[in-house]
Amino acid sequence: MEALLAAGDRERVVEALFRELLQMSEEDVAVFKAAASSPSRIAAAHTITRKIRGEPEARLNPEFAAEITVPMVLVTGEHSADPARAHIETVEEALPDARIAVLEGQEHVADVLAPETFAEKPISWLRDPR
Repeated sequence: MEALLAAGDRERVVEALFRELLQMSEEDVAVFKAAASSPSRIAAAHTITRKIRGEPEARLNPEFAAEITVPMVLVTGEHSADPARAHIETVEEALPDARIAVLEGQEHVADVLAPETFAEKPISWLRDPR
């Protein structure tokens, strides 16, 4: 991705993120490319490589997380191939008032591919917090 960015090919940087890191299907990549937000994602492509470089240094501090008292919903897709999904239970355990909401039939990017489904979990949680 660094080479693509250096060559000025921001669109292929975003596509590489979707295909290689998020393991999105070609159908989902096509939906993202057609979305109104696509130009903004492409314009921000330089932030993708910076974030990837920083991720190995990012670590969850359980002591700090235990001090976060606002209620949280950690949303994930049932079929998400996102590597971070493996860590969602660890994050939930570290936060005193968190729960995991699994979106049935969805992948990592449900906020764009199925926004109504994505919005329903937090809304229902706000209506009935526990």
